[in-house]
Amino acid sequence: MGGMRLIFIICANLAFSTSESATCQQGPLGYYWRDYVGEIPYDAVPGGIDKSGQPTYIGQAYIKGFELLPATITAGSTTAMASAYNIAMPVNKNIKILCSNQLDKFSWLVTKSEEAHLITNCHLVIGGSEVDEIVHIGRVNHHGQTVIGKVFSYRPVFKGLWIPHDGHELNFASYEILTYNCNAHTGK
Repeated sequence: MGGMRLIFIICANLAFSTSESATCQQGPLGYYWRDYVGEIPYDAVPGGIDKSGQPTYIGQAYIKGFELLPATITAGSTTAMASAYNIAMPVNKNIKILCSNQLDKFSWLVTKSEEAHLITNCHLVIGGSEVDEIVHIGRVNHHGQTVIGKVFSYRPVFKGLWIPHDGHELNFASYEILTYNCNAHTGK
């Protein structure tokens, strides 16, 4: 499993660190990141809903100086919303969108910050990295919408789900974490 994570991180970082368009092909995991330029691909993985009930999607944004961050993408927008270091950041370049031809293999596992590190029987989808730590993709229902954010599972000070809100970040101890091909009981 560690080797698979390393390949994924190298692929994601390569995609953001080169001046040419780098595309990572679908590997053994069954999902991949595509360049996002304002159009939702047919195979995009839904992440939730916005305030008007429209679907949102799972993004990833490279922000120089802030790392590779999970983000919420709203259909029809060229901007993704991410957060880091207590700042909510609208991002309009260097955005990827999570895609798969096996959408039925994704599920959201309900968890708590003090329990997330105990999830060992599921593949947790990696959303990027911040402060030299891998972050996973999580979501929470907040103010009438489902917001995508980053999950720190192992760093005690930052544990939990962090989402952008009103220019800052909010932390949640209870949330859903994105899994792929998980056999455990999950919530959708």
